[in-house]
Amino acid sequence: MITLQGHPEKLRGKRLMFAGDSLQRGQWLSFVCTVESLLPSHDKSMKRSRSLSIFTTKVQIFH
Repeated sequence: MITLQGHPEKLRGKRLMFAGDSLQRGQWLSFVCTVESLLPSHDKSMKRSRSLSIFTTKVQIFH
């Protein structure tokens, strides 16, 4: 289970996107590695192309 601190309600129904240069890519890779390691394989997917990687999962927020 992933816990989000701060204002998780702001993320409800939203998509999170990282766009930018190599620094942003490093932040995205770090985020995906952290999230991916916490989830079973049937709850996530990763699609890669030559210049684009898409990681998909659902996160449940409990109060």
